[in-house]
Amino acid sequence: AQQLVVCPGAQAAIAALILALTKPGDVILTEPVSYPGLLAAATQLGRRIVTVQTDEHGMQPELLEKACHQYQPGLVYLNPTLQNPTTLTMPLQRRKALARVARRCNIRIVEDDPYWLLADAPPPPIAALAPDHVHYISTLSKCLTPGLRVAFVRIPDPLARERFLIALRSFALMAAPLTDR
Repeated sequence: AQQLVVCPGAQAAIAALILALTKPGDVILTEPVSYPGLLAAATQLGRRIVTVQTDEHGMQPELLEKACHQYQPGLVYLNPTLQNPTTLTMPLQRRKALARVARRCNIRIVEDDPYWLLADAPPPPIAALAPDHVHYISTLSKCLTPGLRVAFVRIPDPLARERFLIALRSFALMAAPLTDR
């Protein structure tokens, strides 16, 4: 419970994680076709996006490891279940391989998982495979209703959690309250 933070939507969570985990000029690694909201937030916040090639299973682990050595990224962004916009779901073996790279290279992954409730038997999240290296985001807006701007973020490190909360409070005070009308 101490690792969980409720946010006013996944976009706010992504922006706060970028602010908390990186500094201007840092590299964020992601797939060539990635969530436009990540690209907009990273660009607006002065971070550089570098893409890592994919195959039919998603981001290629050996290329991620090479990019980690080359760029020393501030973080890696992945959307492994029903990836936006391709709808690809990364298989378990690929998730395990990426988790191994995260541990070996000591990198932080932001796992954006808004569609897991819509997927047929999705594999476990990467956060379950490398819990100390993955900041996990899930949201209700994609599964229940778009107007419900509530996201949940699991942040494994207490210091990163504190930095995240400071960043989040700089532009959002609270998640939208539920009303009974």
